[in-house]
This record gives sequence, C-alpha cells and structure tokens, in this order.
Amino acid sequence: MQASENSHPVLETEEILKSFPNGREVIHVLQGVNFKLLQGQTVSIQGESGSGKTTFLNIISGLESLDSGRLLWNGNEIGRQSTASVAAQRARQLGFIFQAYYLLPELNVLDNVILSARLLHVPGIKDKERARRLLDRVGLKDRMHFSVEKLSGGERQRVAIARALMNKPNLILADEPTGNLDEQTGDSVIELLLGIAREEGTSLILVTHNSSHAVKTDARYRLHLGKLEQVIDES
Repeated sequence: MQASENSHPVLETEEILKSFPNGREVIHVLQGVNFKLLQGQTVSIQGESGSGKTTFLNIISGLESLDSGRLLWNGNEIGRQSTASVAAQRARQLGFIFQAYYLLPELNVLDNVILSARLLHVPGIKDKERARRLLDRVGLKDRMHFSVEKLSGGERQRVAIARALMNKPNLILADEPTGNLDEQTGDSVIELLLGIAREEGTSLILVTHNSSHAVKTDARYRLHLGKLEQVIDES
C-alpha cells in the first residue's frame, strides 16, 4: 500500500530550527526544515555523518524539543501538548527500529515483541496473536521462544521490525537499521521492512547511508547544511 492523492499527512514539520551550544559557538543543526509525510508513504533520508539526521528523528518523534517551528502528528500540533500526552500518542502512533536492536536479553523473542503493547495496556490474547503473526511474517515462526541472544544480527533486526509494528503505528522511524549487518543480510532486512510496511499501510522514514536502500522508497531526501531537500531522480 502506497500513499495516494487522497492520503492525509501523518507527519508535518514547518520551519523547524534546532541549534546546540558548542563552547562560545552555536551549531545550527536544522535550519528551517519543512517536511510532509503522507499515510502509507515510505521515504529515505541520507546525509553525511553529523548532518543532523538522528536529531531530526528525535525531534519528529517528540523525544527532543525544537527551538522554533511546528511539529504536527495527524494534523495535531505536538508542541502545544503535555509531555504525558505526547508520550501516550508516541506509543500508539510511532514504531522505532534502531541500528543496535535494543532487545531485552532477559525476554524471549515473543515477549520482546509483546513488550510494545505493554506501553499501552496489559497484553491480552489478541496482542499475543498479533505478535505471533508478525513473527511468522518476518520469518521467525520457529524462533518465538528462543532467547534473543541466540539469534543472528539479521534475526534480531527482524524481531525489532515485528516489535515496531506491534501497536499498528501510523509511522515507523528506522535509524540506520542495517548498520550492524552484512550487505546481503541488510538487503533482505530492507526488503522485508518495506514490504511489511506497505502491507500494513504504515508510513516509513528510513535514515540510511546506503544509496541502494534509499532508492527503494517512494521518495528520497538529503539533509545537508541544516536543510532537508528532496532528491529528484533525473533518469
């Protein structure tokens, strides 16, 4: 499922500014970033190290404050809401995938996926059924009761994908999800991530250094000198 002309924005930023003090200087990381992501749309963001990609993800997820500008989730301005309200909406609307997986070693594969549901309520039978379906979809049907420490890197990232999708989020934020994987495994993880996001109708922002992965999304962006610009394919 891809974004259509009738899709509504799940995320918008308007003139976002973000700076950090550095001794007597100020580093201007984001300088008037405007961005709109539609329901079901997948986009990639590239940029050199230190360009502010992770800062941008932290801001649009409500984990980090912005200096000025507006952030909207589903048309609602986040900056006008309480910290508790933002945290509750984040648990429902956003899923996260990181380079380092961040799975809990004391929990097995199934319980790591169900953990997302615990952010919203006490998991029930339907939650467990969804977790099992997601693990089946990512190819880990036979690993549900394994310790995550016994999994390969690619398998761990597949668990992370299932966990990110557990609460049926509007948007998944993936920050260098293949950074710890070899090329072949990374390619298969990206294909899986894009495929399952489109099946679920979930929007996706993929931050990556890998151009071959970036071109597989619906749209490509580059963050450079504090500006986020769309990359237009001239072929």
